[in-house]
Amino acid sequence: MSEQTLMNAIHVTAIGGPDVLEPVKIPKPVVGVQDALIQITLASINQNDVMERTDYYRHEGEPIRETPFILGAEGIGVVLAVGSDVTEVKPGDRVGFVMHGAQSYAEFAALPAARLIPIPDEISDDVAAAVLVSGLSAQIMLSAYKSIKKGDTVLITAGTSALGSMLVQWASHLGARVIATVRSSQKADIVRGYGAVAAINTTEEDLVPRIQQLTDGQGGDLALDAVGGDLFPQVFESLGTGGTVVPYGIVGGKQPPLDVLSLVDRSRRVAGFMLFDYLRSRSDLLERSQQVFDAVTAGIIQPKVADTFPLIEAAQAHRQLENSRRVGKILLQPSHI
Repeated sequence: MSEQTLMNAIHVTAIGGPDVLEPVKIPKPVVGVQDALIQITLASINQNDVMERTDYYRHEGEPIRETPFILGAEGIGVVLAVGSDVTEVKPGDRVGFVMHGAQSYAEFAALPAARLIPIPDEISDDVAAAVLVSGLSAQIMLSAYKSIKKGDTVLITAGTSALGSMLVQWASHLGARVIATVRSSQKADIVRGYGAVAAINTTEEDLVPRIQQLTDGQGGDLALDAVGGDLFPQVFESLGTGGTVVPYGIVGGKQPPLDVLSLVDRSRRVAGFMLFDYLRSRSDLLERSQQVFDAVTAGIIQPKVADTFPLIEAAQAHRQLENSRRVGKILLQPSHI
């Protein structure tokens, strides 16, 4: 097979740690009639990639996921060619994508044209790559569960993560009193810079009494929890009357079981979040994406890129993703750039 028909990609060669990510040369993807061939400029790394690499979602008794496979659900690129039925994009368009199975740890991807997002000229590639998943998630979480008004108390865990930083900045802009959790004094300063009125270092302080102190015993109106694990019960207990918690991440482990009867106490709510459930139609995808781009250009949210690695160094990029000192998004740059 000639070099012109091959591309560089990263295979997950086994279920495990970052070392299972290995560079390979494989055939370029074939474009279907409703697809567009994308030359990937930047591929974004998300926590979900780690979950897939480690087969974290596998239930007991299920077989281990077959390998090899290619990670990646978010990125930016340029349309090279389109299928015969495509009307949404054309060759030369700069587009972004957010979708399961995009396989963006590669030089090229063939993706459904209807799921591609045009990138405005004023948004650079690195900003777009850093803001799509995080910005869309923030826009949804701050509108779908509660209409944020001035003075509402919003608790955001992992406030310096890529999504956490978007949530702190955007919720603060909406007038909320944002309280963010962190795990170091340095990160406490960072989230206050994002607009949080207070930062709680959960390695040094108990969350519930601190929230009670900061809210004069009223508790929070909305809690957005990326951590899960042993922190989730504390986040739940920090809610005030009618408060809602959205557990959207499990970087600290899966949440322990919740007694449904505990919801009766203070009429609290637990709400699920899956990004793609809110992006089912192309109109939803484009409308919400435009709101994210508008927030960027207005300076409401300012995505931060922590590091950009060559595609071949995907394993090192994953090690950096799991570094607790990291602040911001990590990107992969294919070798053709």
